[in-house]
Amino acid sequence: MPQVFAYTENRTPWAYLQFQLSRPLALLEVRHLIQTATSDTLGFVGGSLPVDVLALHSKNTLVTIRVPFEHGTEIWAALTLVATFNGAPIKITAVSAQSSPLAISAPVKL
Repeated sequence: MPQVFAYTENRTPWAYLQFQLSRPLALLEVRHLIQTATSDTLGFVGGSLPVDVLALHSKNTLVTIRVPFEHGTEIWAALTLVATFNGAPIKITAVSAQSSPLAISAPVKL
């Protein structure tokens, strides 16, 4: 009798990224910042990648987003290359990149 092996890949389709902004932005501004950064760096196709803004924390400076797993690195790079937004300087600092939303925690106020 032949042996049958089963293989299951347990990879999530999403990556969860968290980054810190040097100045607070509203939710729509964050969405526009992400779309502009991906379009400028990755071109027309990069600007059309699905990005979900899941949360704004710490007075609208800590942002959590969900992106397709296979494009996480490109989107991460596009965001960290941004130097100005709406004519004002801005710095985007990488905080965390995870494959599970549970691995990214919101800041805790004590």
